[in-house]
Amino acid sequence: MTEEVEKLIKKAEHAIEVAEDVKRRLAELRSGAVKAILDDAVFAEIRERFEK
Repeated sequence: MTEEVEKLIKKAEHAIEVAEDVKRRLAELRSGAVKAILDDAVFAEIRERFEK
């Protein structure tokens, strides 16, 4: 594989990891297991996209 393709694969893998983490954390919030997630790096990344 070319270097460019490998970079794209790594970015996609990271995006999948972030999405899985968000899904898990949202489930925790919905279940009442936690009350809030304060300044979490994963949510900061998402917030950054929406604040643009």
